[in-house]
Amino acid sequence: MKKQNNKNLIKLSNKIFIIGLIVLIQSVGFVLAYKNTNLEKFKQESKISNLINEIGELKQQNEIISQKIKKYDLFQSITANTFNQIDQSMNNLTEDQLNNDSLIVQLEKEKQTLSEKNQEFQNLLNQKEQEIETIISETEIEKELIKINENTESYLLLGTNQNLTDTIIIAIASEEQSKLFLLSIPRDLYVNGRKINELYSLYGVEELKKTISNISGLEIEKYAVIDFDIFTEIIDQIGGIDVMVEDEIIDHSYPGPNHSYITVNFKEGLNQLDGKKALQYARSRKSTSDFDRAERQQAILIAVKNKINSSGLLRNIDTLVNGLNSVFNKVDTNIGVFEFIEKYDNFKGYAISSGNVLSTENYLYSTKNSKGQFILLPISGNFNNFKTKIIEML
Repeated sequence: MKKQNNKNLIKLSNKIFIIGLIVLIQSVGFVLAYKNTNLEKFKQESKISNLINEIGELKQQNEIISQKIKKYDLFQSITANTFNQIDQSMNNLTEDQLNNDSLIVQLEKEKQTLSEKNQEFQNLLNQKEQEIETIISETEIEKELIKINENTESYLLLGTNQNLTDTIIIAIASEEQSKLFLLSIPRDLYVNGRKINELYSLYGVEELKKTISNISGLEIEKYAVIDFDIFTEIIDQIGGIDVMVEDEIIDHSYPGPNHSYITVNFKEGLNQLDGKKALQYARSRKSTSDFDRAERQQAILIAVKNKINSSGLLRNIDTLVNGLNSVFNKVDTNIGVFEFIEKYDNFKGYAISSGNVLSTENYLYSTKNSKGQFILLPISGNFNNFKTKIIEML
């Protein structure tokens, strides 16, 4: 009987142990589940807190950038509208929403919006700061050009062919340096929607002079426009000129009479040119380039100056005045005969700086306009580099 009772007691103890073990396991599971739940909640709250902090920092960055932009009077209500929408969205969140994943998704979106806006504002700020730098640079350039214009005299020399200005040369006389600078502008330069060589026939010399002053920064008041016939007459009147040709030129497509073509040839070395040959030398470009032609035109001006200085034409004032009157009556110019004599006497001893040509080798690039015309445009998009070249040259 006693043994039976012991067996029953052992069975009861085993049952109690098993029940206790089950209860213990369940308790542990409950505790672990509770801990996991709190851990997930903690992670969510941490992520939400971090996102809110990041959004706050982004908002602060945007406000700083936008304040900088506002200084340029170029920024209005973009920032305020964006921030108000985000703040309103945050204020509408309920207590429950603060504890679930949807808030994290929404905050991620708000963060992305602010990040994109931040980049947009930064790009805008960079653009405006670049514009300010450009304005400062232009101001400095203008200051230098004012000094140059106070100490130099600039003249516009134009050679025309059927009302198109195929030759455009700025002559800049510097008394301080006792030097005359020749600067050629190509006829295909595109300014304000037109080739620059069209302006003379369409709007007159004053508009062309104004345009060239604008792109160069030089104050140009005096000008002379010479057509082909007058050019050849001037060369013949002074007895021809001597020109040194560096490389032989053979042009089989030089314009001839009755819409024909002829071949012109200039040997390497010293060439003696009358009016007709000098015009051919100045105009030929088929075997070279338009920029080479500009340099040859400058060489002709130097040759004319050398011939006048060496020939003694300035010694007989009566003969000189009569000859100049004959020429000036056929030239479109605002320079009088006696003014020309005075200026020439002042400049005759000046050294000449030639070979200065605006071209694709320095500030221009070639392209075509909407009509398919070959045109030249400034690489930088404006003529500041051209103005800087003039400043450096002088």
